[in-house]
Amino acid sequence: MTRWETWRSAWLRRLRRMPGGALAACLLAWLLLAPSAASAQTRTIETATSTAQAAILEPASLLKTEDMDFGRIAARPNIGTVVLNPATLTCTTTGTLVHAGVCRPAEFAGRGRRNLIARFTFPTSVTLTRTGGGSMVLDNFRFDASPDLRLVLNGNGNGAGNIRYLILSTSGMFTLRVGGTLHVGANQAPGTYQGSFNVTVQYL
Repeated sequence: MTRWETWRSAWLRRLRRMPGGALAACLLAWLLLAPSAASAQTRTIETATSTAQAAILEPASLLKTEDMDFGRIAARPNIGTVVLNPATLTCTTTGTLVHAGVCRPAEFAGRGRRNLIARFTFPTSVTLTRTGGGSMVLDNFRFDASPDLRLVLNGNGNGAGNIRYLILSTSGMFTLRVGGTLHVGANQAPGTYQGSFNVTVQYL
């Protein structure tokens, strides 16, 4: 017999010798033997994790916050294009291309000062390549900076060179979204294509 069982038996014998002891003994036995409601319940604990992030901008700065993404494209026997509009955050296609999935412009955060001119320079075109061979050209860059900036000079159109914006925000901080035109070849080889480009700002 275990120590617990010995102790319980001794208490039951003592209760039986007391007035009304039989009833008390029964009650004690029920309390000692009956499992508690709390222990009988199964408790499940789940933990979820969230990521928090923030961008700290220095004066006269420009920081990339999002990459450009054209989503998923089904190539066809003929050439076509996918045009990413940074203002509407949508993609449209030409030819017989089929597009699906996320369509997201590149996004840059900047900090100047209200009423300064922000002059942006960017490349004429960028080549996207895939491992194993194959390439596509991205050109005809398009910009959207509302409501933080107002366009004051579009020197070479939206395709190349530089553009100038007036900073309207009281804080001097702004968001610049960049889209463009992706040229997809006939029967373009499947795979993930990547390329990079620089956007430079000069505060005047």
